[in-house]
Amino acid sequence: MGKRRQIPASFKQEVIEYIETNKCSPHAAYVHFSKTQKMDYNESMYYQWYKNKEKIMTLNKISKRCKGAGRTPKLSDLEEMLFDKIVEMRTRKMKVSRSLVRAQAMSLARDAGIGDFKASSTWCTSFMSRFKLSLRRTTNLTTLTDNQLIQRAVDYMKFLRQTLPTIALNRTLLMDETAVYFEDCRTQTIDFEGRRHVIIKSTGFSSMRITACVGVWASGTRAAPLIIHKGKNGGEINQKTGPLLTTTQSKAWVNSELLVNWIDALFPVVDVRQGKCLVWDSCQAHISKKVKEHCHKRNIKMVVIPGGCTPYLQAGDIGIFRILKDNLSETINAWKISEAVEYTQHGNPRAPAPAVVEGWFRDAWRKVSDTSIKNSVNSAGFASEASSWHVAKHDVYREAFLEAWENASTDEVNSDMLELVGQLDDIAIEDN
Repeated sequence: MGKRRQIPASFKQEVIEYIETNKCSPHAAYVHFSKTQKMDYNESMYYQWYKNKEKIMTLNKISKRCKGAGRTPKLSDLEEMLFDKIVEMRTRKMKVSRSLVRAQAMSLARDAGIGDFKASSTWCTSFMSRFKLSLRRTTNLTTLTDNQLIQRAVDYMKFLRQTLPTIALNRTLLMDETAVYFEDCRTQTIDFEGRRHVIIKSTGFSSMRITACVGVWASGTRAAPLIIHKGKNGGEINQKTGPLLTTTQSKAWVNSELLVNWIDALFPVVDVRQGKCLVWDSCQAHISKKVKEHCHKRNIKMVVIPGGCTPYLQAGDIGIFRILKDNLSETINAWKISEAVEYTQHGNPRAPAPAVVEGWFRDAWRKVSDTSIKNSVNSAGFASEASSWHVAKHDVYREAFLEAWENASTDEVNSDMLELVGQLDDIAIEDN
């Protein structure tokens, strides 16, 4: 790989000035400079520069913030260099994680001689906020256009708002599954420049995984999560202290039988009150005939988030899962390098006992604050004002959604149109 090009601040400023002067989009600026100045920077960079125009316009136009420039770089210089690195990596479609951002920041700080800098998790969150960066789920580009996504989001929110008067918030469960991997599945590693072959050897933890069904009540309180371990198919739900529910499945996946038992655990059969509701995505197991019939029998309404919209409409994806997985990751990584790991005679690590994993999960789930849960619920469409919804604050879809929402018809939405199976989640689903 060749040496990364430094993009002069003066050029970024020229782009921003062109957009402001001509009242055009970053796309138009990209087309202009690609043709007139033969600049081959990726189009996404133009959008990033414009989002950060206030910071970029304050930069010294002749400075490239290069190492060895004759002065000790400030933290703001380091962050600008880091931001450029992130843009470059995403232009090349590379995965950028919070841990990688922190590692890159520490590396830049060492090179620049900033010895007292600590790339803490708190600093990383603030840095991402300052530069309008966020953790994003990978996109299936063949599934939805922007217009289709906006229309589905509007139709869903209309349906949800029409449903709210008929349900009780303390009996409305927002639920989703998420996989928890013990192996770091990223394919990047730090290595020597110019090395032809970069190989990553499995640490032996790749086969270790659980699935967690995590739910919160629309009133803003947490429900007992379900941990699915690998084991003999049974589907029986076991009640643990915590509170915590556990079960086993041969691949630690979710199927219709398991979901039926889980529904009865969260909505006890003896509870005959009205207003029960499930809010979840359109994966196959959720909207299977067996599950729908069981919900109908139990008088539980289903509100189905359309395929492709879960990152913008689902409480777990909006905020809860990131915090939960960050908490779990710290514990799992500490265990992997500790003396508590047991190995086979062939040197392969043994999976921790289910009780150990359940303890990890209890602690991680307990550390997700009540405020984070309430904010995620409100952002998932349960706040009264549309401006509080996540999709209405999204950096890409905000304006388009709000305009479509303002112009949306008040006609009732056919709920059948919401059952659009779009399995875009990062969880494997098995159905019988």
